[in-house]
Amino acid sequence: MILTRLSRYFPALLFCLLMSTQAPGTPTAFAMRTKAISLSACSNGSLSISTHITPNKVGKMTKYLVPSGGAWGITAGPDGNVWFTEQYAQNIGSITPHGHETIYPLPNRYSYPYAITSGSDGNLWFTEEASQIGRITPQGQITEFTLPGNNSGLAITAGPDGNIWFTQSSNIGRITPQGDITEFPLPDSDYRYGITTGLDGNLWFTSLEGNTIGRITPQGQVTEFPIPTPNSQPIGITAGPDGNLWFTQDNYNEIGRMTPGGQITEFLLAKSTEPPLFIAAGPDGNLWFTESVRCGGSGDSIVRITPKGVTKMFPIPYNYPVGITAGPQHRMWFAGFGDFSGEIGKITTR
Repeated sequence: MILTRLSRYFPALLFCLLMSTQAPGTPTAFAMRTKAISLSACSNGSLSISTHITPNKVGKMTKYLVPSGGAWGITAGPDGNVWFTEQYAQNIGSITPHGHETIYPLPNRYSYPYAITSGSDGNLWFTEEASQIGRITPQGQITEFTLPGNNSGLAITAGPDGNIWFTQSSNIGRITPQGDITEFPLPDSDYRYGITTGLDGNLWFTSLEGNTIGRITPQGQVTEFPIPTPNSQPIGITAGPDGNLWFTQDNYNEIGRMTPGGQITEFLLAKSTEPPLFIAAGPDGNLWFTESVRCGGSGDSIVRITPKGVTKMFPIPYNYPVGITAGPQHRMWFAGFGDFSGEIGKITTR
């Protein structure tokens, strides 16, 4: 399972994920739209919290409870809402900028949805551990496309060619809005976790154990660039506002920056911080990433890093943040697995 690969880095997170497993709803051909719940902002059932408030309000944080289960992947939707996956509850969820949630159960109780992205066709696309790529309309209609073989999708992104691209253990995959799938084999079976579209018109991805950043053209030509720090274990990746690629390095508490030409600069994080996980470009011209506590670690955080490598940390009371995305209200939105129930959070960037 996908989560098994991450469990050795986040044992405390894995424990909460296993403890929060919930029985899925009755499978149907299409998602059943459950009663939408309007939740007041909360932190583990309490009122909204704020941290690191400055005069311009950067860092003000609000969290919304997701009672049906922990959230993992997250993306801004074409409808002005934020969409997320609930990996163990087998749901896709949406939340309005003011916290009004709608939950859509998936037909397959063993699908385990992982990453999610907005497509150029106006729909949301997500990967499933059940060797499928899912598509959900903003109205909640779900279609699932079976992948060749038994090779699950991991990360997913909208490509520059109008298609959806995703990573697998030994392939980079492409799916058209109509559901036609092409897989491009890679030289080894290493796990490629993150993928993003670069400003150069190519797709860029991370290789966890190969310790490389890969580039694939829309035509399928692959080039991989080694990371200077050995065994850095890159996970998340995003295109930065400066035209470079930014990625997390879990094993050495580093954030990497790479030019489209392959030149890499690494920024070492403070020893007191937790390992970085996923990263996204913010509306403020900076990069934002999640830090989830390890067993015995100091705490969860959302962290901002400027294009010059200057960081500022915003702690979160007990959240296990995972996915992160730029969303409505000029804020960064993040998915938290929480404990028994999940959370969706937002943090001001200005």
